[in-house]
Parts: sequence; C-alpha cells; structure tokens
Amino acid sequence: MSWPRRTGNEPLYYQQLPGTNAGAESTHDVAYDFGDGLSYTTYRFEALGLEAATVPAGRDARVTVRVANTGGRDGDLVVPVYVSRPVSRVLAPRRRLVAFTRTRLRAGESRTLRLTVPARALEVTPGDLDGAGTPRVEPGTYTAAVGARTATLTIT
Repeated sequence: MSWPRRTGNEPLYYQQLPGTNAGAESTHDVAYDFGDGLSYTTYRFEALGLEAATVPAGRDARVTVRVANTGGRDGDLVVPVYVSRPVSRVLAPRRRLVAFTRTRLRAGESRTLRLTVPARALEVTPGDLDGAGTPRVEPGTYTAAVGARTATLTIT
C-alpha cells in the first residue's frame, strides 16, 4: 500500500489512475510509496539493463539489475521493476509493478539479478475503465525503472 501524505483521501493505491478523485492525493502525492520498505541495512541499484531494447508485442522482456548491499549488515531485499508510459492513448496508472524478485545479500556483496517482465503485465484495456474490453499491449515507448535507475523499452 501507499501511505498518504494527508488523511481524507483513502484508500490510496500505487496503481491509482491519475485524476480519479478531486483530493490532494489525486496526483499520487504520498509520504511513503508502495514498495518503499525499511531495512536494517542499505542498498544501491548500480545498473539497469534490458536484454533487448526493442521487443515485439506479446513477447516477454528481460531485465537485468545490479544491486549492492552498501550497509554493515546482511539483509533481504525485494527488487521491484516498474513500468510507465511517457505517452499513451490509454489512461493508465503513472507506473505499474510488472516484476519483482527477492534476494539475500551479505554486507558489502553485489549481485546481478535477471527478471522477466511478462508481456501480459504490459496490457491495457483501450476504451474501457470497467475492464470489459480486450486487453492488449500497446506499441510504443515504455520506461522500466528500478529505484532511480531507468531503461527505455520499445514495443513494436
């Protein structure tokens, strides 16, 4: 869940469509966002890459991310991959969770993780807010993000 900055506009979901309410959180202004967990150690995302920058619609995308435990303790980390569309013909949340993995890192350890973004995770339902239409993957540019790292994915 996302933790709202102010009360009175709940529930607040990380996948909330933009402008779906008239309150302060209509723009998803949160104190703690979905996935912002706390830990007894610190982590850094060092690199984010794509197996292929261009993927045909209906095909899975593969993501690699290098993570490092920069703290003094061993820890478990859930690594989320979010996708957003800079421009879209379909109203969609500003970002969507499309893949995640959990890894254990010793203090000072770095590791490269490989994740699969299923094609279905990129589907939207054109023209239907109630989900009654046929979902499909829209061609175009997507931005994949892990932490502050981003990579551009093109769906053809």
